[in-house]
Amino acid sequence: MRGYHSIDMAALDREWEAAMGQMSRALDAYHARIQATRLAETAAGTGSWSLTLADRLLSLSPGACAMLGLDESAPFQVGQLLDSVAPECRDQFLADWAQVASEGARLSRRYDMAPAAGSPFTVTHHWSVVRDARGVVRQLCGVLLKDPSAPHTHESISHH
Repeated sequence: MRGYHSIDMAALDREWEAAMGQMSRALDAYHARIQATRLAETAAGTGSWSLTLADRLLSLSPGACAMLGLDESAPFQVGQLLDSVAPECRDQFLADWAQVASEGARLSRRYDMAPAAGSPFTVTHHWSVVRDARGVVRQLCGVLLKDPSAPHTHESISHH
């Protein structure tokens, strides 16, 4: 047969096994990092979220999911984050969201949280943004620091 090349199936199998081994080790390392993040966030009472403005893709860290009583394996909607804010703090939360998104300002504020599953609590929420190379805001980010000893309030901590 013209143009026929023999294939070393044993060599191909060895390459395949090596590639699968590398992928398996990378996946194990990824899961270990997620577990370490989960443990650190739980110990510190923290969680984080980010929202990509172009596609409105919301990501929550394992700590934020645990704090807000959300299933970390399910897709997230912005409304779930908003619904976790106590009704009396929601208007301020939305005003801060708009300010951070439009001005790109950093802001820290306390909010009462009332997740659907679990007891109410207070967080210090640190808002920030991610900008592209031209300085356009592309992503909103938040870090939640649970503060069970704080009075329930939505007062400003700092604004810069």
